[in-house]
Amino acid sequence: MSTPKPSPTCPENLGVGLCRPTIASLVSILCTVFLCVNVQSTAQTSSAPAGLITLKLDNIDQASFDPRSPWAEDATWRIAPVEVRFSAAWDPRQFGTFGLALKDIEKIRNDHAKLTQQTFAETLHALGAKPAGNVNNGKILELQIKIVDLYLNAPPRSEISPLYIYVYESSEMTLELEVREAGTGRVLATLRDRYSDPRDSQLTLDNEITQRAANRLALREWATRLHSLLRQAGLR
Repeated sequence: MSTPKPSPTCPENLGVGLCRPTIASLVSILCTVFLCVNVQSTAQTSSAPAGLITLKLDNIDQASFDPRSPWAEDATWRIAPVEVRFSAAWDPRQFGTFGLALKDIEKIRNDHAKLTQQTFAETLHALGAKPAGNVNNGKILELQIKIVDLYLNAPPRSEISPLYIYVYESSEMTLELEVREAGTGRVLATLRDRYSDPRDSQLTLDNEITQRAANRLALREWATRLHSLLRQAGLR
């Protein structure tokens, strides 16, 4: 094995300490690098998406909107097909003797997407937001909703009627929502929040009915926060 040739700028190669930094200079350089990396990391974490500014909402992790897009009070809304993705930590094989069948998993996904769309539509309508009609007239806000990292502790199974089980883990899910201008696709506002069942870390009787009710409450709260975001941002 050959020995790598030292760099010509290395002190051992030069024979003198011309490029040997002092301890003080090393500390100064390291501190400067650390501060720069820390500032950059903080800025990336706290900043809103490009073109949007952060808006504070109670009980919401992240919210932002585009201040350059004033909207009239008569703007209407519609909901695009909802996307649902399960948590990587959720293992369908642990439920039942042989785990969940593929048809059960797909049904859970579709049912949760339907529940999300229905709950948002009902809540926004009750708060006075107007849904878009069949004809795309005027200004329309399109809601693109994703439910990600979905973890269900009592998923329904097709071969078993609703059955109570004891669970420790909470149901969890994260909302990723974008409000877009219909037609152009321009992002006007965003909402991101993580929900965890408040019955965390305690032995609880649960089944698909109680789980669905808890998730529906979380979805209703998110829709209410979205309406608050639209009002504050002047997008409704």
